[in-house]
Amino acid sequence: MPNDTNETLVVRVKGISHYQEAASHCRIGDKVTLVAEPDNPYDSNAVRVDCHQRKLGYVPRELASDIHGHVAGGKCSALIYDVLGEDSAGAFIGIEVQLSIPRRRSDGELHTRTKPKQDVTIPVSRKLDGYRHDYL
Repeated sequence: MPNDTNETLVVRVKGISHYQEAASHCRIGDKVTLVAEPDNPYDSNAVRVDCHQRKLGYVPRELASDIHGHVAGGKCSALIYDVLGEDSAGAFIGIEVQLSIPRRRSDGELHTRTKPKQDVTIPVSRKLDGYRHDYL
């Protein structure tokens, strides 16, 4: 998935609680499809996450605004990075996806951004060192 012109990030899928049936079919390493939703009534930059042709939820809004154009242009790819267990009722707590997106500029921004926003992503190398952040 990654290449010399892309960077890899891990993010937690938002809205997963609405799509528990779809989440129950996901396994680590499964390919996911990113879908730009310019007509989404809540966010014109929304990026939907699908797995096995079922909606899982969305890329966090803060990142979606950065990558929406790249997703629409087919320049991003993703896979299931982690399935974060089940609660006592059997519902999935969350799913993390590994995104391969166009590399950021030397100033840390994707070339589509003009102003910095709060960073909501974890580079894979930091996550593998045991760092975790709650995106919920």
